[in-house]
This record gives sequence, C-alpha cells and structure tokens, in this order.
Amino acid sequence: RTLEAVYLLMNAARAPARPQPPEWQRVQKMLSDAGFLSKMLNFDAVVLQGAPVLVSFVASEYFGSGGGPSSASNSPRSRTRRATTMSLGSNSEATRRQSW
Repeated sequence: RTLEAVYLLMNAARAPARPQPPEWQRVQKMLSDAGFLSKMLNFDAVVLQGAPVLVSFVASEYFGSGGGPSSASNSPRSRTRRATTMSLGSNSEATRRQSW
C-alpha cells in the first residue's frame, strides 16, 4: 500500500479527475525504472498543490479518514504504540529511543 501511495504521488501531474489505487503492474514498472531513485530524490512536492483531489484521496485511502489527528490516534498502529508505551512505562529507555 505504501508503494501505491508513492506511485500516485509521483504521478500527481498526470492524476485523473477521479483517482483510484493503481494497478500493481504499474507500481512494479515504476520500481524497475533505472531512474526511479533519482526521480524520488528530485521530486518537487509543489506539484501536489495542483492536485488537491489526489492528495485528499491518498490521505483518506492510505492514512485513514482524512488523515486527521482523530483518525490517526485511533488507527491500529497508534493503539499498538500506546499499548507498548504503557506496558514499557513512559520513562523506560526503550520508550525514549523508539522512532515511530
């Protein structure tokens, strides 16, 4: 799913009016492109300003309903993170070093 989001964002300039998840074959083709890493490193995020429908789609489809704080705090990963923090104790060394 992460690679699908990357594909959509990298192709924001050509985004259709009604975005949808890309076909896996297209994602694989993007990954096999010899210039993929260079394209990632040189990606101009300003392109995303011209594709607000796509950005909203990626936020809701890949990061929850709208990607806002309320949906993020209720995600399975956030619940797992809170449970782990509580079981380790908030001042433990492991909690201070985690990079979630």
